Amino acid sequence: MVHKKVVLHIGPLSSRGGMSRVMDLLINNSPQGWDSIVMDTYLNSNKIKKIFNVIKLRNKLKEQIVDFSPDLIHIHVTHNFSWWRKLILINLAIKKKIPVVINIHSGKFDIYCQSLFGLPGKKLKSLSKNDLVSVVVLEKRWLVKISKYSSNLCSIRNPVELTNNISKNKQFGHLKLLLIARGDSIKGHEFAVEIMNLISEKGFNVRLTMTGINDSSKYAEDDRITTYGWLENHEEVKNLIIESDFVLSPSNYEGSSMSVLESMALGTIPIVSKASAETVSLDELVIDTMDVLDWAEAIINIETKSKQNMIKDAIKKVVVKHDVSQVSENWRIKYNSIINNTK
Repeated sequence: MVHKKVVLHIGPLSSRGGMSRVMDLLINNSPQGWDSIVMDTYLNSNKIKKIFNVIKLRNKLKEQIVDFSPDLIHIHVTHNFSWWRKLILINLAIKKKIPVVINIHSGKFDIYCQSLFGLPGKKLKSLSKNDLVSVVVLEKRWLVKISKYSSNLCSIRNPVELTNNISKNKQFGHLKLLLIARGDSIKGHEFAVEIMNLISEKGFNVRLTMTGINDSSKYAEDDRITTYGWLENHEEVKNLIIESDFVLSPSNYEGSSMSVLESMALGTIPIVSKASAETVSLDELVIDTMDVLDWAEAIINIETKSKQNMIKDAIKKVVVKHDVSQVSENWRIKYNSIINNTK
């Protein structure tokens, strides 16, 4: 029997958001020759408690190292406090002579590297000089942006599960829009409402569904709008995507958005800001401005010119590159390369 190597994933597995979904897919689709274990860093509390929780996490990592002897540690990180908390764990792994992958999920990590008098960038640069450390970003567009802080750098796409034979009942002139996001002003809930209103003014029967809404009373009087808080059950999210015609992603700093990828995988057309241009890789789906009219017209153009089938065929060719089996193979190659280079 061939002995499998062990990768320890460290990150907010139980959190709400795309990074936890990515972790779940990677852990449940381990690369050939590898077993995956996980250390959940998520704590739903204030910053003070999170600071003190770092001590617990460091002790927990020590226990994981003793109990499981991981061959490699895969740390999932964004920016701000996530970076500084994970930094303590990265330093411990290096101290224990265990190779580390720093997997950056943030869409604005390059901007964050310049904050705090450039301290995050300087720290990443220092870490990258260590042969035990590798840095992975989600898309090629970040390779240039992060390269000044790391020479040991590559990109590996976010994974998604592909689904075949999804049937949809489409009625011409009836549009169902969907925004999947946490309750954060930068995610564009109000912008989505403006898009819906403008499309409605153009004579279309349009409906909008939004997640991440903590106070639904704001939209209670508009029967065109359906709101949810955060959906814990991923099957509910998938069903919302399947039932929709377009998924909106107006965020300016999106990583490799899981809501966009899953809409592509489930046969729903995403309309995105330029932050997701590389993710969708189709010009018709990317809006360069934050002008509501441009977003509304893009949707109407696809609807009225019956472009849906053509665009969906093109989307299928793009999203297959994110198939979890292919992404898992990319990680196998990366993991094995790290092990071979750090012997």
